[in-house]
Amino acid sequence: MTATVPPGLDVRYGRTPRRRALIRLWIVGVAAGLLAAGALWVVWVGLVAPNPAIDQRDLGYSLAPDSATVRYEVTATPGRTIGCAVAAKSDTSAIIGWKVVSWPASAQRTRQFSTTVRTSQPPASGLISRCWLT
Repeated sequence: MTATVPPGLDVRYGRTPRRRALIRLWIVGVAAGLLAAGALWVVWVGLVAPNPAIDQRDLGYSLAPDSATVRYEVTATPGRTIGCAVAAKSDTSAIIGWKVVSWPASAQRTRQFSTTVRTSQPPASGLISRCWLT
């Protein structure tokens, strides 16, 4: 057995076909707006403002009583200057030496560098912390 609702109750509580159509229209409009915003974001991030790539890789280090020499390789967009932060660490992983270096622009995509970092105590390791395009 199905219960029928008197037509006056649907009107009283706003359950009319016009109201349902208006709600559907709002849902479709909001979904279309979100979809358009997402598409614009993808276009802006992927096409309009591409980030130049840079990557660094440790090749090794050599230690002296008061310094660490770090060898590393940087792959970056050709024609851009590079800045790198090189660190030396103690046996407790505390940073005991830090040096920021800048390298001039080059036509080569991948280059190798060596940087000596003075330390406040005998080092246990040396590493490239990070590099950036300047």
